[in-house]
Amino acid sequence: MTLYNGTYGFQVDYPEDWEIDVSSFASFFTSEYEDFDDLILENISVATDDLSYYGYSDMGLDEYTDLSLDGLLTDPDYVLVDRGERDLGSYEGRYLLGGYEFGGMELEVLQIFTLSDGVVYLFTYTYESAKADLWEDTVDHMIDSFEITSFVDPASGLPTLDGVNEELASDMPDTGVARTSLIHVLQRL
Repeated sequence: MTLYNGTYGFQVDYPEDWEIDVSSFASFFTSEYEDFDDLILENISVATDDLSYYGYSDMGLDEYTDLSLDGLLTDPDYVLVDRGERDLGSYEGRYLLGGYEFGGMELEVLQIFTLSDGVVYLFTYTYESAKADLWEDTVDHMIDSFEITSFVDPASGLPTLDGVNEELASDMPDTGVARTSLIHVLQRL
């Protein structure tokens, strides 16, 4: 299946049996339970961040990645495992791979960033380290399927509002939250 999120200007494929939740600040995808002992469901979020909101419209991808890492490292439990270049769909990207311990389990968080017209697109995948291979093909397909479908309206500075695809929207409750809200994912300066 494909999520078309016109509010934030992207589309991404996702597995039919994963749960999806589209909020005012991100789109969330959650794996199914593997068995009764499955305590952590692997999950993905896709969000945007308009850098002009913070006065950083000239910021580059490497600088944004460094800023993001600085924010993550303020958490004493976060350990950076790797960083480098990785495309998000067909767009140049950077990634951070880090780890946490949670409830006796080792978790890993893969964040991939791409930047277009002053808007950062952030793909975040959280999973149990011991199950890293379980969803690898699925997640790689989601990463490869990512497309930017619209951009921030230069006149208003807001995302274009063509809405979430009707099939998905009909299954979602109306939260009454303004659709023009932008995500604020990382701790800001």
